[in-house]
Amino acid sequence: VGELNRIIEERAVKYAFQPIVDVKTKRTFAYEALMRPQSEALRSPADVLELAENYSRLGDIERISYFCALKQFFCKEQDEDIKIFINSIPNQCLDDEEFIYLEQTYGKKLENVVVEVIENTKADEEKENKKHLFHVELNKEKNIIHCPS
Repeated sequence: VGELNRIIEERAVKYAFQPIVDVKTKRTFAYEALMRPQSEALRSPADVLELAENYSRLGDIERISYFCALKQFFCKEQDEDIKIFINSIPNQCLDDEEFIYLEQTYGKKLENVVVEVIENTKADEEKENKKHLFHVELNKEKNIIHCPS
């Protein structure tokens, strides 16, 4: 648990950006953000997710995923139309303030964010319905998950 807390508090994760290539044009059109915990004890994202689930810290991992992956991705020069795929944890949402911060920080760039809900955790039907009821608030053309409070 101590190592999980350290990872969360220090945001001790880096992201590898795996290219997604259009086979017809051979052009990279997106990257998938793959979490790489900076830990000897918790080496894989699966280890982090399992421990976070056991200690009710999945929301913290969700926040790290958005904030760290976007920061690391957008600090590099990218073509305007390059997309980033971010894995999202079922039942976890950014709160209003966090979403507003991302909008203020990245603005129009958020239109290039594609959210993939990971499948290796159990979905809470009520929270998943909330995502749908609130339109997974894709904030018009944006693809980022935001669940209003």
